[in-house]
Parts: sequence; structure tokens; C-alpha cells
Amino acid sequence: MPEPKRAHHPFSPSKLQYLEASPLFKGEDHETEKSLAGTKQHDATEDDKFSLDDPRLNDEEAEAVLACRNFREDIKRKHPGGIALSEVYLPMDDDKLEVDGVIWEGTTAGYLDFAWIRAGGTEAEICDWKFGLWSVEPAENNLQGIAYLLSLVFAYPSLKKVTVHFVCPHQNSVDSHTFTSDQFNNLSLRVKTVVSRALQARKDSNCTATVSTCLWCANKGTCPVLAKFALKVGHKYAPAEVPENVTPSLMTDPASSTQLCGIADLMAAWAKAVRAQLTAHAIENEDWLPEGYVMRSRQDNKILDWKGIRAAAKAAGVTEAQLDEAMRITLTPIDKAISDMSERGGKKIAVAAFKESLVQQKLMEKESPIYFLERLKT
Repeated sequence: MPEPKRAHHPFSPSKLQYLEASPLFKGEDHETEKSLAGTKQHDATEDDKFSLDDPRLNDEEAEAVLACRNFREDIKRKHPGGIALSEVYLPMDDDKLEVDGVIWEGTTAGYLDFAWIRAGGTEAEICDWKFGLWSVEPAENNLQGIAYLLSLVFAYPSLKKVTVHFVCPHQNSVDSHTFTSDQFNNLSLRVKTVVSRALQARKDSNCTATVSTCLWCANKGTCPVLAKFALKVGHKYAPAEVPENVTPSLMTDPASSTQLCGIADLMAAWAKAVRAQLTAHAIENEDWLPEGYVMRSRQDNKILDWKGIRAAAKAAGVTEAQLDEAMRITLTPIDKAISDMSERGGKKIAVAAFKESLVQQKLMEKESPIYFLERLKT
């Protein structure tokens, strides 16, 4: 039988950052493919019996789980003799809140992913595993982490210093900040203010619409404040326009060049799509071709004798430098083979180690990086 859903505080730590920006924020209640994947990776991180070879984890998920486990174990090794807490429900204080007829304990309360109370009981570390691709609010200002540390301090009043880590394995990043006891009261006031504003907003329907908050709010379809805001935002989506004069100064000015980058992206995508449609039509209709164009094809070759080809090329007058340029091969199939042979959780490491060994043996050298502009997904 599936496990019953855990009760979540209406002002849980994960909502506080959104509630601070918009006090009527309501989280999406339905499960998505990404949220289920995140839950699965959380479970695998917390349960060491969950094998990295479990077919429910793909290779990238297994790598992410291993990274979080290693981070947790590194903390334990650096500070032996401590107390571990995992998925424990902790209220921030002993306040009682009535919301929709239900009495909740604590101004906020939630299940922290992992905490390590160091020997002596005056210092602790909190880890929150983030398996998404979105950047999180920095730990220094992140109300989720702040709420967890206040809840930990409420449970362990002897704590004087708490470090909060947001571990984001899919982004290869960890953001950390250490809070000290002289900050605890101000942090508590901040959280209480956020919750008080949210309670008041339920009475007078007063909220603020912001893009970063409303994107994740379940009230998007019915919120009059957002509707008013959206009408204003809609004015920015004017028809695509090309500047009358594309001058060097326009290209070097960041504000103006944004428009040119957008046009370049749009036209590149349009050109690719149009060419694909026209080519498909020409293939399907033998007697049809755009005037001035002919149908061409390209066929890749399988090399059977590299040395023989090199000798034939030299005999034809090709120089050594030209041969070096031509004899480049792709390592992608080899990388995949190395990855397939490696254990789950260590595939990327194995591929990187193999490539580094080729460099060390002077069988390969790394070329200069290629830089390019990429449109942000907003």
C-alpha cells in the first residue's frame, strides 16, 4: 500500500520565500514528472539501502544522489561524534496557528532533509537537497533554510552557530552560509512577519504579483491582481521589428544588441524550419523544386584503414599540417562505451578520467573552448 501523505504546514519553509513576495501565494498541489523525479532522488539520498543501480534512477539521477550522499558523509567525517537528523518534522516555535479551522503547531514547521549536530551541541550543519535545474535563492537570504535553522535551534537551544547548505547536484553547485546566535532573533522576526502578512492577506485578499512568484502559484487562473499585472506585461510582446539602421554602435551596445540577438535567434529557428519543410516537400514530389535550387545529398564514410588513407593523401600532395587537421575523430561513441561499462553514480567521473589519461599520454590535447551566446529560457 502507498504511504499516506505527510501533513504539511500551510506556511511551510519551502513556501516562505514566495509568501514574502506575495502573501497569498499557494503552491501547486499536483505532482509533475519533475517533482516525482525530485522526490525519488530525495528518497534515494536519505535511504542508503536504495541502490544506485536501481532501475528507477537514470544515470544522471544516480550521479546526483551519490553527490548528495558524499556531501553528507564528508560532514560526518570532518566532525565525528555528532547527532544526525533526517526527515524529522520540526516546528519553529510553540506558537499555535489556526488556519481554515485546523490548529497548527509553530509559526512554520517542516521536514528538513539532513542536519548534523556537532559534538558539544553548539554548532550544526543543515543540508537541503535541490534536484532541480533552477537556481535557488542564496543561503544567506533563503527563508527555507532560515526556517529550518530556527526550528533546529528551537529543538536544540544550545546551538550558537548553524551553517545551511543548499546542495544542487544537477547544477554542480553548493551554496552555503553560516548564521550565528546574535542573528537568530532578527531571523525569527522576519519569518513571523511573513506569516502574519500571509494570514492578514487571507482576510483582505491583498497580494503582490511578481513574475518569479506567480509562475509557481496555483492561483494564476483566478487571481485578479495577476490578471491586471498580465495585461501590463502583455504590452512588451510587440511584433518583432528590425532596427532601421544596424550600425556597429548598435551591435556593441548591450541594451540595443539584445534586440538583435532575439532577431538572430528567431530568424535562425525560422530558417531551419522552413528549409526542413521545403526539403521534405521536394523529396516527396520528384518534379518539384524551388526555382534556382537543386537537390543534394551527403553520405558519411566508414574508415577501414586510417594509415592507408593517410599514405594515399600524402601521395596526392596533402601536407602534414592538413592531414593533422583532417584526421580528427569524435570520442562520443568511445565516451558512451566507457560510461556504459562504469558503475552507476561514477559514469561522468570515469569518462573524465579516461579523457584526462589520453591527455597525460599525449594521445590527445584539449582545444581552446568555443564560446557562444544562448538565449535564456524565461
